[in-house]
Amino acid sequence: MTTSNPEDGRMAQRRHELFTDLIALLERQLQENGVAPTEATLIASDLADRLADHWGGQNLTFPKDYRRKLSRIEIEIYDAFKGHNLGEVAQRFNISERGLRKLIARVKKRLNAHGNQIGIFDVPAPPSA
Repeated sequence: MTTSNPEDGRMAQRRHELFTDLIALLERQLQENGVAPTEATLIASDLADRLADHWGGQNLTFPKDYRRKLSRIEIEIYDAFKGHNLGEVAQRFNISERGLRKLIARVKKRLNAHGNQIGIFDVPAPPSA
């Protein structure tokens, strides 16, 4: 005699929603990048199947960490900063010079924590009053 766990049905529904969302996102992104709709659907479905096969049975948590979402723009800003163009970069990305200094310091700290090369640029110290 087996007993049914109500969580099993709920989790199956959540998995289905995750894969449905993933396929829709991939199809849209592929089509926006010039892949024909039929091919986009096949590629998206294949990727979803591969993820299910590879990660099936694992319990994963997706963080809601806004910092991960910012990482691409942070790196873009960091790469634009050359050590002498603080005002130009701040204006280009519509942030304050103080905010840019903080961002550069934060990115450097993350890169140092991961052992990545930072480069030779130092963030200029704020002007003293």
